[in-house]
Amino acid sequence: MNKRFFLLILTVIILTSTTSIVFSQQKLDFILEKISIKQNDKTREMEAISYNNSIYVPLANIIEIIGGEINKEGSLLEVKDYVDFKEADPLKGEIFVYGTIEKIKYDTRTILVNQHMDDNSIEIFPKVNIKNDVIIIAERKNKRMNIDFEDLKVGDSVGLVLDKDGFVRGILLKI
Repeated sequence: MNKRFFLLILTVIILTSTTSIVFSQQKLDFILEKISIKQNDKTREMEAISYNNSIYVPLANIIEIIGGEINKEGSLLEVKDYVDFKEADPLKGEIFVYGTIEKIKYDTRTILVNQHMDDNSIEIFPKVNIKNDVIIIAERKNKRMNIDFEDLKVGDSVGLVLDKDGFVRGILLKI
């Protein structure tokens, strides 16, 4: 009797689990498409899933767009409220230099820099051209904000990232 009861219970469990698996499967109709996200006059394209009149984008992509960083474990490190620029990449011919602004020509977007030299410095021409899309960050007491080229003034101590062609693509201004 116990054997029959056990087999009956086992049969009922197997039947209900297989039927629930079969009936729980549903077809998902989604489309993988490219979307464009615009922020601060820059447009980034990425893949997204379109499903049921909604668009799904990986959270990591959104965090990166708003200026945040994610570590390898997937937790958020920091969300910045300013636009940053990448460090100089020597493998791409870029250099980072420190100096003091001696002269500014706003109309030609050039500055004259008195470079601060150390053992690792690469000497540049004192007159450097500023790219139109330069990112300028003013920093004071570990707080950063973006400023415009017109906000620079003679006497400012700056760090400059120059691309392989010698144009400044990033400026860090210590206030």
